[in-house]
Amino acid sequence: MEQVSRQIRHDPDIPNHPKGRANPMKNHFGGLFLIMCLLLRVTSAFGQDDSVSSEDALVRSYNTVDSVTLDQTDEGLQLIIRSTLADGCDFPVEVDASRQGTIWFIDIYRDVPLDVMCPMMVQSDESTLDASILNELDDDDTLIDLIVINERVYHIERAQIEPVGNADTPPPLLTPWYQMPISITRMQTEVDDSALPLHLFWVPINGCEGQLVARVRHIPQSTGDLKPYDVIAYLAVPTDPTLTDCPALPMLVSPNEEIFQVKHNPLQAAIFQSEAMTLRYLPQFEDGVPQTDEWARSTVTVDEPEQIQSQILESFPPQISLNVTWEENATCADSYYEVLQGDNGSYITLKITQVVPADAECSQSISTQTMDFSLGTYPEGPVRIDVNGEKIEVDF
Repeated sequence: MEQVSRQIRHDPDIPNHPKGRANPMKNHFGGLFLIMCLLLRVTSAFGQDDSVSSEDALVRSYNTVDSVTLDQTDEGLQLIIRSTLADGCDFPVEVDASRQGTIWFIDIYRDVPLDVMCPMMVQSDESTLDASILNELDDDDTLIDLIVINERVYHIERAQIEPVGNADTPPPLLTPWYQMPISITRMQTEVDDSALPLHLFWVPINGCEGQLVARVRHIPQSTGDLKPYDVIAYLAVPTDPTLTDCPALPMLVSPNEEIFQVKHNPLQAAIFQSEAMTLRYLPQFEDGVPQTDEWARSTVTVDEPEQIQSQILESFPPQISLNVTWEENATCADSYYEVLQGDNGSYITLKITQVVPADAECSQSISTQTMDFSLGTYPEGPVRIDVNGEKIEVDF
């Protein structure tokens, strides 16, 4: 098997760029032209276009983890990860490492341009990371107890004996743990200055206990207007859940809630996807965009089923479009509407909120607003739709 080049990064927010491409700017005039182009494209942080063109679209391919070991060397504690790649493309392996509480998340992957055809050959990779973070306390005076590498979970078993004389402390042992699914009951988010706090509500599927592993991870595959995020959540358990006789849950179980501060431009659309649920964040603009963090928010009033009109488009599978109408008691010059669309099987929720600058000038006049939505395709009905608490059912 061939070895591939790799890069180790500890800041997952740094954008990834495929290496090895030719640089078309090879002379002084080309450099000046590039600077002029960059100056023309400079916009404000809220006004920039983060969409990806089809030419720059990437496919993120995660390595298959083969083995993980901890070694105590003269340079300190090191984590050695051996993995394989299923194709022969010559793009560097990237390693992102970040700590979240008592969990050390490590992603090993390559970003390959969408239009590149890779030869079918297996490659191997060995990545070595400084593992001194395993001995560092966080703000709550706790140590890391789980390492998650490409969603493979390892529990850290620390030595319970003290070193003798000048002997080094023996390195921790890594024990593979298992994933046990959970049931995500709801996802919701709303604008909070320059971030989108994602609220995740979940319940266990049985009475077995485990440690929650949950995070929100940006993925670069999309070429559309929605910036995509993976919502990953499960319980880490020491024994194989398929071979464990877990007790049943009690009749009444209150959902647990986890909150993630997602670094996202609130004026850009986003989509959050778990295995069973999708949440779309769709800001829709009207008469400009507020350029201030001081926003006033008010939920649009939809209290009659007649305000929600659905249409089944002739396609296979059927597509549902929606028209929502409401009245507002004030008209503001600078306003936009934040739309959260959640899909959970055949149950769709829409939450429409008007957002205006706190110092906006608004006239006290009644106006009628309308908004159209394309809800996507659904294989069969009925489909239940909830718009700001008003519910309808579409059968087909």
